[in-house]
Amino acid sequence: MKEPTPEGLVHHAWRLAVQQDTTIIVLSCGNYERIGIRHRGSRTLYLSDIIDATRPGYGKLHLGVLMSAVDDALNRYRLYRAKHPISPVTKRALKRPRKADTVGITPDPRRSKRQRVDAFFTKSQDRQLLNKRDTQIMWREMDQRPILLLRFSGGGLNSSKPTCCLRRGRPLSPFTVASDEPLPTKLKSSYQPNEYCLLTLDWNSSSGMTGHVFPGLLRITPPSGRAISRSVVAKISDFAEARERLRREYQVYQHLWSHSIDRIPEIYGLFEDMDDSVTMLVMERAACTFREREPTTKENKGGLKEVSQSDRLTITQVVETMHEAGVVHRDLRPDNLVLAQDGKPMIIDFDQAVLDPADNLKDVEIRGLANLLNGKATAAGRPI
Repeated sequence: MKEPTPEGLVHHAWRLAVQQDTTIIVLSCGNYERIGIRHRGSRTLYLSDIIDATRPGYGKLHLGVLMSAVDDALNRYRLYRAKHPISPVTKRALKRPRKADTVGITPDPRRSKRQRVDAFFTKSQDRQLLNKRDTQIMWREMDQRPILLLRFSGGGLNSSKPTCCLRRGRPLSPFTVASDEPLPTKLKSSYQPNEYCLLTLDWNSSSGMTGHVFPGLLRITPPSGRAISRSVVAKISDFAEARERLRREYQVYQHLWSHSIDRIPEIYGLFEDMDDSVTMLVMERAACTFREREPTTKENKGGLKEVSQSDRLTITQVVETMHEAGVVHRDLRPDNLVLAQDGKPMIIDFDQAVLDPADNLKDVEIRGLANLLNGKATAAGRPI
């Protein structure tokens, strides 16, 4: 893997600052550092000159930085409360312990943060998913919208302004038709709600070789006026090498969908931030991974022992069909074998996949998959 570039490190620091809703950023390499101030209104990062950490007065400087950070946090909390005051009902609820509505019934314990986040994203899904007409409308509208507005929510933090992203790859699903028409490059000065899609991501993310993966809710407003939402995940890449890897992954999905390969994620599109070229792949969200369903223990040693015969057959057939289409996954493991929302198995994460592979790679992958599904871990935990 190539060394990160200074530009990429600054972009990464900016993303973390937005994620944590912080104002002050310290970029340090040991004896030297820079202090950055993030201006939210103009989305500008102001950097200091290089600071020598070995010179006298360095401790006083950082004490002032810490005091400024605390003062900034308190001031922003006051501004937030001035704009969103706590209602008298909420105040009373905070002061009183929760009581059972019926004698003899113990109230449920407070849900964890993860449960509250999942409830937020699955409520709309339970209400609107699996509606065939809505699904057809969703994919038709997605194919026609060149703009995606991105915002973050959750953990008490919300994006003050959405980020504008430009479509770089078309949607891929059974409801879309491959098109050679170029994507629009000329943008209008303004768009109506029925001309763009809105993606709200939760801050809780996981990391991989290609970037960070965020759960979220994708929402469109058709001309009819009734909004349609879908539960999705977005894979976001900051660095140049990771962005290129994500584009290659989209090309693999494009190739697989052109060969009508089933049981792979439906892709809502490949998008790029118009300001700093951060790349994002938006796809359907799975219900759970095989690893979450069957955690690693001393007994299974990383292998899968509780896979049904029908699921084994489906996964094996999908992999063999992918091989016939000229694709080797190269990273088959329990975290990349998932159950879709319909309860059927699906294969995800094609960022290490190879197009037009040698026959020996296909044979190795089939043997490794058979071992994995029969309860044997891959050698030294390495991917197949």
